[in-house]
Amino acid sequence: MNKIKLINLIANIGDLSKIQAKKTLELTLSAIIKSLQINKQVRIVGFGTFKIIYRAKRKGIHPKTREIIKIPASKTLSFIPAKKIKNKINLIKYNIKK
Repeated sequence: MNKIKLINLIANIGDLSKIQAKKTLELTLSAIIKSLQINKQVRIVGFGTFKIIYRAKRKGIHPKTREIIKIPASKTLSFIPAKKIKNKINLIKYNIKK
């Protein structure tokens, strides 16, 4: 699903105009990003947790040359889904109705 389809879905489910749905989505994503930028995790109860994971610098191997390279320290985004979401996804995956 892309952003436009998500906006349409929000508009339909929430009985909103597409403009209101777009604004709602953009504000939500902006708030999540701003919190992550200041190293605060975002926990949405019943949905999941967005947080920053720190990766230490390390050595790696270049796949083509097999040369040892230095990989710098970095940050990456992690999402941990709530148990409720995991269960719903698994029910859909295996076509189980509950």
